[in-house]
Amino acid sequence: GSTGRPKGVSVRHRNVMALLAWAKQALADDEIERMLLSTSICFDVSVFELFVPLSRGKTVVLVDDLLALVTPLETAPTIVGGVPSALSELLRHVELPTSVRTVVSAGEPLRRDLVARLAAQPGVTRVLECYGPTETTVFATAGDRYPDGPETIGAPIAGWRAQIVDAQDRPLPVGEVGELLIGGAGVTAGYLGRPELNAERF
Repeated sequence: GSTGRPKGVSVRHRNVMALLAWAKQALADDEIERMLLSTSICFDVSVFELFVPLSRGKTVVLVDDLLALVTPLETAPTIVGGVPSALSELLRHVELPTSVRTVVSAGEPLRRDLVARLAAQPGVTRVLECYGPTETTVFATAGDRYPDGPETIGAPIAGWRAQIVDAQDRPLPVGEVGELLIGGAGVTAGYLGRPELNAERF
């Protein structure tokens, strides 16, 4: 997290169900037919990679990490995800399997040059950037990215809200710099056993 030390976020089942409901709207069945699960279960994105396909009767392709795609897999994924630095490193060695239709990027800023490299992969028809701290159940915003489009984290996902505010939590106009407040269905129960931090951040 932001401090580099685990804070123990307590995620409710209803938070995950809201994430799955968004994913059902945002990702077609053929996109998630075979989802690569390359994220450690110690990291929140694994919740997305594991439960989105399983909740819809689809397949999880389990690997140690994203760089497993350097060698052909027995089961070819249709959707892969990763942080931009790992995706960039992967593309230094190989192209994505032609089975991959959708790439989900999260965890770091996704620069336009990498969007172009991902979009140019043989089977890729969609590059989706997602953003969100664990405190808001994996993702809070999402948006399709295009090589000639703006660098953006997208809009709040269904059931979530987002607002840029000043130091007094007052909404700021477009173009002003402030802090991102996130609310709605994804906001978790807080940090386990950390009431002082909950009072500050939640």
